[in-house]
Amino acid sequence: MTGPRILRQEEFPSLLQLMDSAFAHAAPFQKTQSHNFTGRPQDLDQHIVIEEKGQIISHLGLFPRLIRSGETLIKAAGVGCVATLEKYRGQGLMNKLFEFAIPMMRDQGYDISVLEGDRKRYGNFGWERGGRRYAFLISDRYVKGLATPGIDVRKYCGDRSDLATIKAIHEQEYYRLDRSCHFVDRVYDLPGRQTLLAEQGGHIAASLTFVPETTSDTAALAWVYEYGGDGQCIKALLRDLFAVHGVTRANVVAPINHHPLNDVLLSVTDRWYTETCRMIKIISLHHLLEKSLPHMQKTRLAGRSFSEGEVTLEITGSSQVATIRFGQQIAITADRCRNILSLGEREMVRLLFGLVKPSETFNLAKACLILDTCLPLDCFMWLNDTV
Repeated sequence: MTGPRILRQEEFPSLLQLMDSAFAHAAPFQKTQSHNFTGRPQDLDQHIVIEEKGQIISHLGLFPRLIRSGETLIKAAGVGCVATLEKYRGQGLMNKLFEFAIPMMRDQGYDISVLEGDRKRYGNFGWERGGRRYAFLISDRYVKGLATPGIDVRKYCGDRSDLATIKAIHEQEYYRLDRSCHFVDRVYDLPGRQTLLAEQGGHIAASLTFVPETTSDTAALAWVYEYGGDGQCIKALLRDLFAVHGVTRANVVAPINHHPLNDVLLSVTDRWYTETCRMIKIISLHHLLEKSLPHMQKTRLAGRSFSEGEVTLEITGSSQVATIRFGQQIAITADRCRNILSLGEREMVRLLFGLVKPSETFNLAKACLILDTCLPLDCFMWLNDTV
């Protein structure tokens, strides 16, 4: 048994065999996950593997995601497709994969890591649930009577000019990922994924991507993976989703702040709630806070709070320390101050990426209450970008 190590080019077919075996519902992986499992030489370092006798028996995918919130750009390592062949399970191979991957993330300059998965399992390695989003639950009752004259809806069928327009609409979003050309070329054509386009005056003015599924009560449920564009056109797309595609319920996730279409969704939703987006691990506390300065400053200005102070954040059991200084502008330094908030790795995620202000989750000392003026941070990713 050798590894963990980076996958070699000639081992890619063996990796696909492991994936098809471990995730039979998503087989064949070369087709259903072609935006991540490219097989290209430049993407080999996304795959950490353990091999025995020429066969890949265990794998952890490390897929880069550049998460943008306005001017803030966070470098995130998306972890996915963690799998071991059944007969090799229970031998601690997943532990070995993470022991290899976490230092690798630090060496490659990632700020955070994100994943979808069981909180207990991945919490053992320092991931915790964080990031805020709305979840809107929409039923056919709320959209069937919508009037949207002059708007035509059609399906995206792979036309390159349509794809360019979808890409342009998405790039107007405050929250988005910086997507590679390879990613864009494939993500809208993945099996089961459908995209609707709304045309007004002969031009595409909005798009909506969804994945339908059938629930146990036979009611057709659709997950809306992404949307954008003109508000009236979004209403037309939602009406078409229900009227033409057999959907009776739709789940739509949305960023909490800075999104003009939230009012559109509120006007047609049955109910909504706030939830955490994903599991997050802080790879570099100092770099994360430095890169988040525009977002933190904007939050502070919105609250019209200009008090001065400083707080040192420290992840216990590590060398990760950063001080936030509050003056006319916020600054991040490596120096310690006398106001120290020392938290465990998972607690720090809840502080920085919580659903509410820090003081509503933690019993903070008076000097640390100033954190309420710039936190929480946001880490929104559209479902199209989920690893």
